[in-house]
Amino acid sequence: MFHGHGGEIEGFASRYLYSREADLGIAVAINRNGDANAVADELLRLLLGPQDTAPKNPLTYPIPDSLKERFTGFYEFKSPKSELIAFSDRMLAGLILDFQSDKLITRTILGKERDTLFYAGNNQFYRQHEGEPSILLIDTGGPKPAMWINDNYTERESRLKRIVIFFGLLVSLV
Repeated sequence: MFHGHGGEIEGFASRYLYSREADLGIAVAINRNGDANAVADELLRLLLGPQDTAPKNPLTYPIPDSLKERFTGFYEFKSPKSELIAFSDRMLAGLILDFQSDKLITRTILGKERDTLFYAGNNQFYRQHEGEPSILLIDTGGPKPAMWINDNYTERESRLKRIVIFFGLLVSLV
């Protein structure tokens, strides 16, 4: 089981993982927009050999249908890493949450699959090789549920509205 941390800002991404059981630690830093998690997963595959695709965390539970219904949708980042690029983050960034069987799939705003996570109970999800949850789904009690993902706060918003606003701005600039 791996523990770690990662993050990204415009143009950079990183992922750090370690496992005492495997006596292994890796660090991935990318100086362009990219998926450091995919690189880290490939490194783990190369270093550890083929792995069973079942989650390694024994605390994996079935995802309740009510949780799937409540939290499926597009989430906008509400805590920008930089005020300078906050507007572009709101227009171009965000994650789509989708559930397949008992897995949480995160996708980019354009629908490209980004991560697969497993349910640890109590609205928390973790990546396959990690022992610490990296996503917490938050029921705010209001109409907009929220999500905490890797030190970022998000709220569910309309993805269609975001795309319409973006293209409207693009057309007005031309």
